[in-house]
Amino acid sequence: IGTTHHLLRYTDELTSVSYSDKAGERKGVTSEWSMDPDAPFQRFQGVELMGKTVGLVGAGFIGQEIAKRASSLGMKLIAFDPYANSGQLAKLNIESVTLDKLASESDFVVMAAKVTPESTGVFSATAFALMKSSAYFINTARAALVDYEALYKVLAENKIAGAALDVYPTEPLPGDSPLRKLSNVVLSPHLAGATVEVVKHHSKMVVDDLLIIKAGKIPSRVANPQVMDQFMKKGGLK
Repeated sequence: IGTTHHLLRYTDELTSVSYSDKAGERKGVTSEWSMDPDAPFQRFQGVELMGKTVGLVGAGFIGQEIAKRASSLGMKLIAFDPYANSGQLAKLNIESVTLDKLASESDFVVMAAKVTPESTGVFSATAFALMKSSAYFINTARAALVDYEALYKVLAENKIAGAALDVYPTEPLPGDSPLRKLSNVVLSPHLAGATVEVVKHHSKMVVDDLLIIKAGKIPSRVANPQVMDQFMKKGGLK
């Protein structure tokens, strides 16, 4: 849940006046306003989220929670996830698309997948090349999903509007990382899920799943579901 809230903060950072603070521009807004009342409005216009397209790379639990919140803001939802339940996506008004279609149509590309051999490097230079120049890229999931060299290149060349990143190939992010020098990037230190409530949420999930197994059923959050049938045949949690 904390990750989804962090993502919404990212969309605000990327599309509003606060985004300009990285270049030191926001500090001059007040003095500039006193000279020309219209100057801040013309120079620091934001972008409305309503009507914009969110492209989810990964439509599991986190992706679906992001979708619920984005939908409440009037945003269109598309997703690339070969393993997603099509019926569940339809209930959330999420259109299942190819990765190329997602990259080319999204106003916000959001990484929400887990790392597997198939998903490693899934968002590559090819995908970045398809993004609109007005689009933003957000990664609060895992760095291994993304070609960060390709990401840096499109940001440095202003091929996309900007990015918000919470995860990196090397953590902590090195002090000499070229990402730190870009004015069109919002960086945070891998804290998207860091909330006061997160331990309570995690603990409840574990206990709930143990109770499900004890009742002779298979929980939905299983990393290796292929072993569950044999586990249950052996008696499960006796």
